[in-house]
Amino acid sequence: PVIVIDALLGTGFKGRLNSPRKELVEEANKLTALRVAVDIPTGMNGDDGSGELLFDADHTIARGYPKWAHLTSPRLKKIWLVRLEFDPALIGGIGEEEKLHYLTPAEAKTLFPGRTLESHKGSCGKVGILGGRREMLGAALLAGRSALRSGSGLATLWLEDLAPALGLMPELMLEEWSGFLNKELDVLAIGPGLGRDFPLNLEAALKRHAGTVLLDADALHLLKEGQIGREWIRGPLILTHNPGEMKMLLGHEGERRDDVLELARRYQAT
Repeated sequence: PVIVIDALLGTGFKGRLNSPRKELVEEANKLTALRVAVDIPTGMNGDDGSGELLFDADHTIARGYPKWAHLTSPRLKKIWLVRLEFDPALIGGIGEEEKLHYLTPAEAKTLFPGRTLESHKGSCGKVGILGGRREMLGAALLAGRSALRSGSGLATLWLEDLAPALGLMPELMLEEWSGFLNKELDVLAIGPGLGRDFPLNLEAALKRHAGTVLLDADALHLLKEGQIGREWIRGPLILTHNPGEMKMLLGHEGERRDDVLELARRYQAT
């Protein structure tokens, strides 16, 4: 087979390709061949994975360490990492926030706990979800189903009104908002379908909960407005915002990587 190896430009490239590189990449992409990029495809920005015209690599061989683009670009196919030796002094001079921490799919699988022959629903984690306003019931049901499918033994939904949900998913436990957090949980998620005019004061309940808290959707607006206080949360905090919600929480919009780091620092959150 014909193999085309791309080693035209490095990871510092930004902007658009000009002649003759533009024509070379266009011609290479037309060939019936196996295309291999060294470190990063020509035309791609190594910091964020952007690029108008890219070498269409079937395989990208990352050298030394992955770059941000390797993990953030949806346009890359198979990525291989080739280790290189670096001067220890060079590695030691890199700040913690400049380091990229990631899990491969195989590593992520090892984090899921195994189940013993004596396992039962009470020993496999208890998840609670506060959300489900009448007109947005589906968001809470989807979150509850996801909790069970990802391994939780018991999942409770606190909903505005139980009647529309009865019988839809009998494996979920249902409670009304007024009974919120009347049991011990490992993980508490707040926000799916909650609405922004939530009527209850959450301070006392959150201060009782010692486990992980996940804030999503409308709960992020409650966090911004002070209806959820960061100091009320004793355990780890996870924020699952979209780009618009991240802008709302920060009050501005900048480079995505910088915004994520700023938000993590501001709320001491993942």
